[in-house]
Amino acid sequence: MASVKVDLTRCKRCWNRQPGFRCPVPFELLYESFRALQKVQAGMGMGKMALPPCVAACPANICVQGYVGLVAAGLYEEAYRLIRSRVPFPHTLGLVCPGPCERSCIRGDYDQPVAINALKRFAAERTSPAARRRLLEELKAGIIENGLEVAVVGAGPAGLTCAHDLRLRGYAVTIYEALERPGGLLLTGIPAYRLPRPVLEEELAEIFELGVKFAGGLRLGVDLELADLLEGTSAVFLAAGAQSATRLNIPGEEAEGVYEALAFLREVNLGGRPKVGPAVAVIGGGDAAVDGARVALRLGAEKVSILYRRSRAEMPAHSEQLAQAEAEGVELLERVAPVRFIVESGRLRAIELVRTELGEPDASGRRRPIPVPGSEFILEAETALVAAGQRPEPGLLAGLGIELDEAGLPRVDQNMMTSVEGLFAGGDLTTGPGTVISAIAAGKRAAAGIDLYLRGERAEPVYFASLADLEHEERYHPPEVPRRSRAAPPQAPATARREDFRQVELGLDEVEAQAEARRCLACGLCANCNACLDTFGCPAISLDEAGQIAIEEALCNGCGVCPQLCPNDALIEAEEGPDA
Repeated sequence: MASVKVDLTRCKRCWNRQPGFRCPVPFELLYESFRALQKVQAGMGMGKMALPPCVAACPANICVQGYVGLVAAGLYEEAYRLIRSRVPFPHTLGLVCPGPCERSCIRGDYDQPVAINALKRFAAERTSPAARRRLLEELKAGIIENGLEVAVVGAGPAGLTCAHDLRLRGYAVTIYEALERPGGLLLTGIPAYRLPRPVLEEELAEIFELGVKFAGGLRLGVDLELADLLEGTSAVFLAAGAQSATRLNIPGEEAEGVYEALAFLREVNLGGRPKVGPAVAVIGGGDAAVDGARVALRLGAEKVSILYRRSRAEMPAHSEQLAQAEAEGVELLERVAPVRFIVESGRLRAIELVRTELGEPDASGRRRPIPVPGSEFILEAETALVAAGQRPEPGLLAGLGIELDEAGLPRVDQNMMTSVEGLFAGGDLTTGPGTVISAIAAGKRAAAGIDLYLRGERAEPVYFASLADLEHEERYHPPEVPRRSRAAPPQAPATARREDFRQVELGLDEVEAQAEARRCLACGLCANCNACLDTFGCPAISLDEAGQIAIEEALCNGCGVCPQLCPNDALIEAEEGPDA
């Protein structure tokens, strides 16, 4: 007769290998039931993965599988708490994250990835102000002052996250910022139709309520000297971003009407209304280019064209944002490059462009654009927005003795410390322009690195996984996955939304969110699991003294039901041998 054995390497196991880690969400029967149901529906035949690909793909390792499952179970506050345990910007990320987790989602191997970002937003928006207040008070009550002070330079997502995490570890933290207001590119680079200001302001307020201090209007090297900060504090985290625009170096670039795209967005996001002409050309293929084009429409432009030197397939901009821009009337011209700005009386009148063809991949991994001789043509434009890339401000690091890499960016070790003792750096300053979630992850790594540097063995570690950890792990592909279409969050009408800065993408309702969350295959192991005990009720199943699932052989009749519903594939049928 078959008996059931417990595989302790899979039972109640979490992907998070941080020593002593415990999930912030307690055992929940509805969550366990959801995971057991997904296992039963998907069928036997393939073991779950130790590390869910969605978690590995997230730079900050937010427990995607966990919060999606909690949404499916109707446990919205618990989902929010799980996200908030890893990052201080759950709602903001639900609106602006490009979703690297979705690109690795196993559900996409069958039909379409789970709409993870929409579910993150849903969890944040369904969590009441009272519930958020309870969590904030818990965080404040858990702070134990350690008497050490850290300075953070830059109030963008990297600096804010670092300050938040250090404060929770008991440090006195002051953030120094060149602008009068905190937020960095969250504030200055992302328009309100994507990130409504009340959302950002609420999450910023929570960080500062923890006791983080803010000093605005102080420019590094002008009002603030790094040497003074290093002398006056225990450590410094430099997260000044990549604020200097990459120039095209073509004739006419200094003409009136030619703007740097992020400077244009900054002016608008801080309350300005720069004048744009009837025809606007945006040069570039990233998110700043797409946002610049959409903002130009909202400022009254009649025709807006994005000029990109490669094809749509190579564009780094988020595809959904580009689709929204095109629905609003933005035109995309592929495989064209600017040759010169045509200027009359000091003002832009047109742009000379050349068509390109794509050659072999360059250092970025994308095919290199090659100008086609004799293909030049003229595009009329009274306004041009240049979004050709960003880099750290020249001279920012001069004289500091910081070792730089081949790209001229600060070189940091695995704990984010530079070659200068006590000086840490991260975010766009060390990588070049990146995503919000990557900057948040950098801030989180830096906080852990600073804590380790200052407190050694007393520091609480933070575990980070990556897609590299999945190189030798087989993707979970259960045999029975019913095809279900992905939820598409509704949007404000395209013709109306270009008239103002109203929020474009509307959220999922409860029915849509739960249906979408149930598309998750729960592909990874989870430690928050007593599913066999709580959902099955078999007298042979119990918890041992160590809190692990145990099978009483004398009571097991070998029915084989519990292995079919075990979400972790930790219950295994084993044939009794002759000597058993």
